[in-house]
Amino acid sequence: MKKVLLLDMDEDLKNSFRLVFPKDEYQIMHAASGKDGLDLAFKEKPDIFIVNLKLKDMKGEEFLKALKDKGYKKGRFYFLRDEGDKEDISHIEVDGVIEKPINYLAVHGLLLERAEKGEILMDKREERVLELFKSSSHPSVDEKFLELRDQIEAILRDVIEEAHRKATEMIEPLIRTYIQWYVEKRLPYVAERILKEKIDEMIKLLKK
Repeated sequence: MKKVLLLDMDEDLKNSFRLVFPKDEYQIMHAASGKDGLDLAFKEKPDIFIVNLKLKDMKGEEFLKALKDKGYKKGRFYFLRDEGDKEDISHIEVDGVIEKPINYLAVHGLLLERAEKGEILMDKREERVLELFKSSSHPSVDEKFLELRDQIEAILRDVIEEAHRKATEMIEPLIRTYIQWYVEKRLPYVAERILKEKIDEMIKLLKK
């Protein structure tokens, strides 16, 4: 089971993360301050850190420095940026940055190392590889990525269309059976009840 340490002043985030990450695969821990986060880090040894750039008692950058100064080397580290926060953190070496409002499915993909470019920032190592490609004799690396993405999207469209067709083939007979049952069994009862109600209304009007 992977341990995730979430440092953010919003305690409700912990529950939101729990909705996306299976309990049998991830243990989500939370702290609102850097001090409590450091205590938890050395007690629980998290595999993944998700740390807001601004905590109650320190900045996320200061938390990361304190972690390193104390000799903690385990796990991956991601900053969590509040909506509207423009702080420049390009000089800090981390595995990625998660932006608020949080796309939890994208974060789940990030932690599973299946994140797609554009949903979240790439891992620093991926950025370096991409820069190497761009600076080498492969100037069309972006075109290759786009071409591959288009191919994947085309395959997915075909899969979805095929799944839709099969689902329609399976559901259509069921719908027909239900309609037939409704017409034969249920509809006469409903019609009789409505007719009785109308007759009762007419009788009441005649009595007046």
